[in-house]
Amino acid sequence: MYTGSLADYGEHFESLDPDARHRLAATGDELRTWTENYRLHITVTTTTTEDHRVLYRLAVTGEWVELLIDTSC
Repeated sequence: MYTGSLADYGEHFESLDPDARHRLAATGDELRTWTENYRLHITVTTTTTEDHRVLYRLAVTGEWVELLIDTSC
């Protein structure tokens, strides 16, 4: 379980190993508040650039965060 804002979850997502990020991008995740459950949709909005960075978009209803993650390591 992880607590915090969607931006905080983005930092957590960035710290995951590439296989875990790929699995979450394929399956999504569930985010919960005290009263609601939200389906987290994770999409890769660009392919890998020449400097090995990938842009991910994490979105729930009415909110999203974009992450540019270095995948060279």
